[in-house]
Amino acid sequence: MKLLSLSILALALAAQTAAAAPVQWTTGSGGNGHWYELVTELSTWVNARTSAAARTHAGVNGYLATITSAAEQAFLNTAVNPTSVAAWLGGSDLAQEGTWLWVTEPGGPIPVIYANWATAEPNNQIDTFGSDEDYLQGWRFEVTKWNDNPSAYPYAYVVEYTPATVPVPAALPLLGAGIASLVALRRRKKA
Repeated sequence: MKLLSLSILALALAAQTAAAAPVQWTTGSGGNGHWYELVTELSTWVNARTSAAARTHAGVNGYLATITSAAEQAFLNTAVNPTSVAAWLGGSDLAQEGTWLWVTEPGGPIPVIYANWATAEPNNQIDTFGSDEDYLQGWRFEVTKWNDNPSAYPYAYVVEYTPATVPVPAALPLLGAGIASLVALRRRKKA
């Protein structure tokens, strides 16, 4: 019986830090082709950012997710975080209070244009430790809405992976042109 209790406890602890397999928002369904993963390990925003950057999927590093449209939010609500676990996202207004940026996406900070704030958020409420609310957390109030919070609070986090684009090698168009020329020469010789 003691062994069974320890086994159940071990499974419960493993489930706390587990992450679901990444889910792709396919371009065929109107998505951006990116992959998303909910990591249920509780973490501060700063640690979540570091952990997300260390995670990989299909050979690319992750970052705290950026949500740029209502359609992307809806996809995350249903396919990635259907139970509305409070989770960190990649937004912050630390650089300038009230100016929210997606700061974790590769390519540098970009403005938060689409917003899904809960009623009366962001409010930069000072917490009991005197910390400003400078980091974006999703799925907090009104179930699927956003909230601003201090980094110190532990939450799950959503990792986004942007697939690497595969460039067409420069030689490929030349190869195609060469083959076409050979076919054209061969037809001319037969005629």
